[in-house]
Amino acid sequence: MTVNPRIPASRFAFPSSVKPRFDRTLARRGNRTTEWLMSFAHLGFPKDGPNTAIQPREVAPGTTLIQGIGNNSTIIEQQDGIVVVEGPLNNYRADALIRYIRQRFGSKPIRYIAASHHHADHNGGMRNFVAVGARPVVHVSAVPFFRGVFARRDDRLIRDRLDRSTRQASFLPVPATGSVTMADPVRPVIALAEPTTHATSTILVFVPREGVLVVNGDTYTPGAPVGPGARSLNQTIQANGLNVKWIVGGHGGVISYADFTAALAAAPAS
Repeated sequence: MTVNPRIPASRFAFPSSVKPRFDRTLARRGNRTTEWLMSFAHLGFPKDGPNTAIQPREVAPGTTLIQGIGNNSTIIEQQDGIVVVEGPLNNYRADALIRYIRQRFGSKPIRYIAASHHHADHNGGMRNFVAVGARPVVHVSAVPFFRGVFARRDDRLIRDRLDRSTRQASFLPVPATGSVTMADPVRPVIALAEPTTHATSTILVFVPREGVLVVNGDTYTPGAPVGPGARSLNQTIQANGLNVKWIVGGHGGVISYADFTAALAAAPAS
């Protein structure tokens, strides 16, 4: 092994038939994207590549968890359409999930796409859902950020569905206090803000009929040891009077609320 070997510049020379053109904006974007992907890879969480395998897990009637390598999405079936919680990691996985939804639920429209917070591993594929007509459900403080994300139509590296569409995002903002409802005759879905130290744009998504609560997975990862984030989550659950039976994570898996509270009771106070 040679540490920091000297590599001649000629190794990187373009063939004479190639006429490269430097684009500073694209170069900056490439640097940022590379660093983001590599930082996860170095931590043991590879987030690049298509990641298109769909592995459904039924949590409760009407709610299906789709687990991924580093992040999850949750599908909630309403009478009049579909709610997806957590925009998949990237465009490839978003397209795979859209295909799965159409195969499983037929002509039911994807009505809403919710992001638990503004970090990219929880919404990297949201643009493709907006392109098929889904309303983005995000914390009110994150609306300006997402409005800019969805307004762009000029990608030149990897064009997605929204680059090829004229559709505009119609937001359903989640207030900092209170909640909003994705109304439905059979299975209404509620979104409410969650105060966290992880991201000020964090929301929770709750299905009252079956008691399913979808959480961001960074504040609390179902199945992982409980800590301050879990205690904060439980305070939000109790303060809002949510009758939770199952907790589903944007990372991790699923835990019953009974097991969650038992783990909290058994954990040392912090």
